[in-house]
Amino acid sequence: MFKHRLNGSFKLILITFLVALIIRALLIQPYHVTSSSMEPTLLEGDKILVSKLIYRFTKPQRMDIVVFKYPLNKEVDYVKRIIGLPGEIIEIRSGIVYIDGSVLEENYIIIQPEDDFGPVVIPGNRFFVLGDNRKDSLDSRYWGTVSRDNLLGKVVLLFWPHERLRYFRAGEKK
Repeated sequence: MFKHRLNGSFKLILITFLVALIIRALLIQPYHVTSSSMEPTLLEGDKILVSKLIYRFTKPQRMDIVVFKYPLNKEVDYVKRIIGLPGEIIEIRSGIVYIDGSVLEENYIIIQPEDDFGPVVIPGNRFFVLGDNRKDSLDSRYWGTVSRDNLLGKVVLLFWPHERLRYFRAGEKK
């Protein structure tokens, strides 16, 4: 009897483990934020959930916060905000982002840097990403655009610390 229960428990644990592996590989994955480049939206030490499936059905949108393979080292994952989409012209003048000549409203920026960049045309199937903390972010201004193939997924939930629990909707600016 005891051997039968143990065998059943082992099967349940094994099935649970396999389902968790499949979910992590295909659907959703937790990440740990390791820098201050996305402050105030994401803080160093925050834990987030990333939907790995979303971009199989929808196109990445401006303002999506994404996790991607760092273009200069595919072993490293970065988290940034999509600012520019394929075919658009990006320019930064005195810290203000312009897309196709129009100012991008960014109410999540706390300290507006005074830097300049571009103008550049974003190539097809690529995205211009920036950190929300522009003074402390290595992003597309320094190493170029991110290929869609390098996008690992979209941040959908900040789950730790629990007092900062937050769901991120598509195209959300905050």
